[in-house]
Amino acid sequence: MLNSKPDENNVQKLLDFISDIEKFRDKLNSTIDNCINELESLREEYNSIVSEAKIQRHLLFTSFGVAEGDVIPDVDIRDEKLKKAWVVLYSSPDGATAEVIAQKMGRHRTTVSTYLNMLVQLDYAEKEKKGHEIIYKVINRRKKNNRYGNERSD
Repeated sequence: MLNSKPDENNVQKLLDFISDIEKFRDKLNSTIDNCINELESLREEYNSIVSEAKIQRHLLFTSFGVAEGDVIPDVDIRDEKLKKAWVVLYSSPDGATAEVIAQKMGRHRTTVSTYLNMLVQLDYAEKEKKGHEIIYKVINRRKKNNRYGNERSD
C-alpha cells in the first residue's frame, strides 16, 4: 500500500540526486564544448601545416627543376647535395651524363660527377659507358641484388 504522503527525507534525496544529475550534465556539456573547440583548433593547425608543406614541396620541386606532377620516391640519402643530384637524375629515366645533370643543378660538371660517382658507390645509381660518354641512371633499389646475387628489399 502506498503512503498518501511521501517521506520528506526521500523527497529531499530525490531532489539532491536530480540536482547532481543536472550538474553532471552541465559539466559534460562544458567538456564536450571544450573538446570541440580544441578539435577545431587542431584542425586549423593541421590545415596550416599542410598548406606550408605544399608550399615547401613546390619550392623543393622548383629548385630541383622537376615538375610537381612527377612522383619522386623517398630515398634515404641524408646528404642534401647527393639527394638533389639523385632527384635530378631520377627525372631523367633514360639516364643522363654528368654534364646534363650539372646544367640542371646549376653546378660544375666535375662536382656533379663526384656526386654521381658517390651515388654509384652507395647503390643509388649505376653508370655505363656509351661511346665517349658516361651515362648515369637511377637504380630501383628494391630490385637490386646484393653482392651475393640474392635479391634484397631495401
